[in-house]
Amino acid sequence: IYFIGICLLVSAVATSRIIFIILPPLLGVLLWKRNKYFGVGLAIIGLVLTLLLHIIFYTAAEVYQPFHLFERAEINLRIPLIVLGGIVSAIGGFFVMLKVKPDFTSWLFWFAFSLTIPLIFISFGELKNVEFNFSKWEGANYIFPAVPAILIYIFYGFSDKTQNEV
Repeated sequence: IYFIGICLLVSAVATSRIIFIILPPLLGVLLWKRNKYFGVGLAIIGLVLTLLLHIIFYTAAEVYQPFHLFERAEINLRIPLIVLGGIVSAIGGFFVMLKVKPDFTSWLFWFAFSLTIPLIFISFGELKNVEFNFSKWEGANYIFPAVPAILIYIFYGFSDKTQNEV
């Protein structure tokens, strides 16, 4: 029940924006080095549940909000930037699989790293689309979901250093 609850929670969060479909596999990779079965299970079951939730919500709604981002991406990012963002994200994912350690600090760093990469490309595409006019730039909002993980990583690391000094 605990495992299914986590999968459902991760999947529900992953449906909030289409880009967050990476959350179940990302969390699965992060957990892989601590518990292979839990990591693989979370990645696969979480991804399947995310897709099912997207299908259910899409068929139940006249306009399914997360999918409007496909059109927006096509307008703001254009295909070359989408492809470049995908390639850089995939390379980042490869580094995560190689470098992540089975501890909280490592998970925080690689989670923030992995989430930030695609969000930076989306944000940059939006900035480029408004011709670098910061007053019209709505894309700054795309970076925000990664900020809590970055701040927690920074403050957690800072508190670790200060506790070691005391």
